[in-house]
Amino acid sequence: PVASSALDPERKSLIGWWRERKAERHRHQVATARRETEQAHLRYRQFLESDEPDGDGRWPPAHRAAVLRYLAERDFYRCGLCGGSTKPENCHVEHIVPKIHVWFRTDGDAVFDGSEWLSKLHGLDNLQIAHTYCNKNKGNRPKLSAWRHFSMPQTAVARNEQGAELRLPLVTPSSEEAARFAALNRRSAPVGLGNAIPGFHIPADTAGVPTRRPQRSLAVMFLLALFFPIHFFFLGKTRLGVLFWVGAFLTAAPSFGLIPMFWWFCNLFFVSRWVRKYNGTA
Repeated sequence: PVASSALDPERKSLIGWWRERKAERHRHQVATARRETEQAHLRYRQFLESDEPDGDGRWPPAHRAAVLRYLAERDFYRCGLCGGSTKPENCHVEHIVPKIHVWFRTDGDAVFDGSEWLSKLHGLDNLQIAHTYCNKNKGNRPKLSAWRHFSMPQTAVARNEQGAELRLPLVTPSSEEAARFAALNRRSAPVGLGNAIPGFHIPADTAGVPTRRPQRSLAVMFLLALFFPIHFFFLGKTRLGVLFWVGAFLTAAPSFGLIPMFWWFCNLFFVSRWVRKYNGTA
């Protein structure tokens, strides 16, 4: 057989031309696929932004589910306020720039009424998914660092008259910090609960970011409800717990003993719901 080094120059040139032609065709296919994907993504964004919420800030259920799914995939299924992992069905659609700040100005991390920046309001760039607790804890706090967690990808939430964009979060972690945060998040935060990451250092200039309160274990709360019902006090049901124990002592007579026992039995059916509501996954 003839060695490849012994091929005549014309045949070598033909093989080289064929390989280059094949590579060029592959590059063209990749560029076409990328262009079509970007166009489809733009059309889908326009479709999602074409239907604005009503006066109460609510979309139709089907459209809201599509917006939630888009935001979850964009933000890697993480809460935009605490950075914890979550599921779209357990979250709210949350405005990064609160709706009361349509026009605003900034001074460092503080936010004031003004005409420097125009919020994108219901645009997808100004939306994120958030746990129930995180959303309520944020409220309308006039602080840029409280509007989006520092570990989330940046998004343009407002623009000024010159066309410049305000991108949040202002502080972006280094690649090492982001990788460490993501690894800790996957290991320690169960999906749907979004626990705060233990041991992770939050820089001083992002100290205003709201964090998740401690999560309650359904198994532990159920065992407490079954054997020693003090679970009310761990789930934010203090008044109900006081009423239960006062009622139990006042009706401890033999003729009325069935009343607290019946109440004790019935509250077992509400433990799961109370735990989900406390953890912000209801």
